[in-house]
Amino acid sequence: MGAAQTAPFSRLWDTDTAIVTAIFFFAALICAAVQDIRTKEVGDYLHVIIAVTAFISFDRANLPAMLIGAVVTALPLFIAGVAKRGSIGGADIKLMAASGLILGAVGGIVALIIGLFLGAGCTYAYRKVKKADLKTSFPFVPFLAAGCIIAYLL
Repeated sequence: MGAAQTAPFSRLWDTDTAIVTAIFFFAALICAAVQDIRTKEVGDYLHVIIAVTAFISFDRANLPAMLIGAVVTALPLFIAGVAKRGSIGGADIKLMAASGLILGAVGGIVALIIGLFLGAGCTYAYRKVKKADLKTSFPFVPFLAAGCIIAYLL
């Protein structure tokens, strides 16, 4: 393979710090998803773990991009949560802000879009099949977590 071509997912194993970052990021996302499914709450410690994971291979030059990623990724959810009370939970916003530190602005927006489509599509289909009320709340973190994992792998 030439310099222009790289193996898929090569950044996952190109250094020891990349491996550690991926393991902690994915593990924290999965734990957050499971907590949200079980209790509709996510412990703040998981958001902290994700944020700290962003600093495993910290380079001072990347700090502005990391901060922009956190803001740009969480801002749409924050605005939606303020615009319509109860529509978006604080865990969703914090998860995307912490993940934005790792994914950056573009990766964070990709994760958010994937998560939104997965969440809306799966929840709608599930509720139609079960003939459940479409207006009740549902755990959204699992879909955002899936979006973050997919965006990280891209």
